[in-house]
Amino acid sequence: MNRITLLACVAASVALVGCGSKGGGGDVATVNGEPISKDEFVFNLDMKPTVRVMTQAGPVEAPVAGRLGFQVIQDLILRKATLQLAKDEGVYPSDKEVDEELKLRTKLNPNFVTNLTKQGLTLSRIKESLRLDLAREKLVTKGITVTRAEAEKYVKEHPQEFMEPETADMQWIFVKDEAAKQKVDKELAGGQGFSFVAMQYSQDPNVRRTNGRFPERVVANMAKPIQDIVRKTPQNKPSEWLRASDGWAKFYIEKKTPAKPIQMDDAKYIVLQRTLARQRGEAATDLGKRILEKLKTSKIEVSDPSLKDLWKQAYDNLLKQAKDNPSAATPSSPTAGETKTN
Repeated sequence: MNRITLLACVAASVALVGCGSKGGGGDVATVNGEPISKDEFVFNLDMKPTVRVMTQAGPVEAPVAGRLGFQVIQDLILRKATLQLAKDEGVYPSDKEVDEELKLRTKLNPNFVTNLTKQGLTLSRIKESLRLDLAREKLVTKGITVTRAEAEKYVKEHPQEFMEPETADMQWIFVKDEAAKQKVDKELAGGQGFSFVAMQYSQDPNVRRTNGRFPERVVANMAKPIQDIVRKTPQNKPSEWLRASDGWAKFYIEKKTPAKPIQMDDAKYIVLQRTLARQRGEAATDLGKRILEKLKTSKIEVSDPSLKDLWKQAYDNLLKQAKDNPSAATPSSPTAGETKTN
């Protein structure tokens, strides 16, 4: 089982896939008075050949594995099949259960709904994402109960899994050559602030977007040489230069927070009980295989001519893949990563 630091961030933002769109026509934007229509937007979204993905170096363009529109229709079909399977097995999440899940996530993160609505998501979309998460969980954990006492025992036996990680908030400067390195040293020695010097001389391509802040806070996620720098450099002090493969890096340590035990409350224990139940269920049943069996007995009609043949081909491939990897039929969910720890 991975460290349950998840308990502290289980109510993080819901992914935007499928949650922010609004029905109807009209224009989505104008450029000097010239409109970009909703139809134009949807078509280009469907056919977009690349997407921006986040890396430690910042956002980069990556090619898509097939049309985005087709990826969405596959996912939506699998989601519908999952919810229908939950109804078949008598574990379809009720509105009350969805509301309780929303309250739980809001208790874990008071800004849960606020953060999402600021991104344009509606409350109904958030609830439907939670409903899918609950359906998948209940399909796996049907008949399995983990008590509070079992959860407390697990915490006592695995204390290392219930730690808030060591963190460091810091700025950094990256340069590629000795000349730039000397300019940085001269400016800092002359009394210029680290942030000012970073904005002037750092050759990190994302310096303007990040305002010179190092993108990673969790020390354990940093490269080992950077971890060593963090641990030996005092707060509110600049580090020595660190040689990188393509240049040098210098850091300014603003704040260091040591690892500490997570304070377990009722909400976190509920999440842990559900996590343990889900692990037991996943060891005993294959949800992907069950969803695939549901698909085999389902009548699926794709009316869009541009997607119809693609779906038939994808369905045939899914049947072949399922022989070796049944989990291929498990749908993705906007909130799937929020409660899963395996």
